[in-house]
Amino acid sequence: MKKTKKRMIKDFLMLNTGIILVSIAFIFIQSPNDAVYGGVQGISIILNHFIKFNDRVSYFLFALNVILMIVGLIFIGKEFFFKTFYATIASFVYAWALEWILTIPGVLETVKQFFDENGFLFVVVGAVITGFGLGLAFKAGASTGGVDVLQAVFYKYLKIPYSKSLIIIDGTIVLVGSLLLHKGVSLMENMCYAVVFIIVEGNIMDAIAFSGFQVKSIYIITNKTQEAKDFIIKKLSRGVTEIPAVGGFTGDQKTMLLTVLPGREYYELKDYVMKLDDKSFIFVTRASEVHGEGFSYDSIDEWW
Repeated sequence: MKKTKKRMIKDFLMLNTGIILVSIAFIFIQSPNDAVYGGVQGISIILNHFIKFNDRVSYFLFALNVILMIVGLIFIGKEFFFKTFYATIASFVYAWALEWILTIPGVLETVKQFFDENGFLFVVVGAVITGFGLGLAFKAGASTGGVDVLQAVFYKYLKIPYSKSLIIIDGTIVLVGSLLLHKGVSLMENMCYAVVFIIVEGNIMDAIAFSGFQVKSIYIITNKTQEAKDFIIKKLSRGVTEIPAVGGFTGDQKTMLLTVLPGREYYELKDYVMKLDDKSFIFVTRASEVHGEGFSYDSIDEWW
């Protein structure tokens, strides 16, 4: 299904908003305070600390993303390259522009002072902003590049799941950054803040990426199978799958119905089925992502 013009504009705006938010957290929270919390941003902060190139961390961010983008082209393919190309350019432009604000007299000192006095609050706010931005970018169907490339390579060639490779990569970056840039209490503080940042960022990212797409998988066993199936197909205009089932206790042959519905339609179906047969068995699971006609992100407006 091709994206409509409206959907393409919406995705473009979401992607750019997401990149801007991630850049704000990086430039105003992480970079000025040598806060290494993983990712390409963390590596950029480490490099900028030891190699002062016009004191612009955005240059290192851009260089690392380009290198990783080329690695993705070689090891993953052209599709990944083109998917990350715009995000790589946009990330640099936004970060570079935001860095100019830090050159205004007093701004950098104020940011550092606020972090010293309200470190935990700053970290949580930064994680929320970053997670929100990444969630918007992923929801737009784009990749922000960075360590995503390494995760994809690890999965393709070493079969290491994304969840584990993220812990390995970000954990290594946080550990190295903490050892190189912080000492004593500051070292432990940075590592603890990094754990908080990564957890909050991940949860916010998932919440945003899958918001508006809260659908349910409904399984139904009833003595009124045909009536329930007709209601799903004709009244709700949804698909339904019949699954043969055998009662574990009685040994009775049954037909279980499976359908996927938005929350509002689930309650309509449940009320109808229970009125048909009050001994019906219904159980529901949350489906965070579904693909297929009527259930893809191309038609996500339906779920908002």
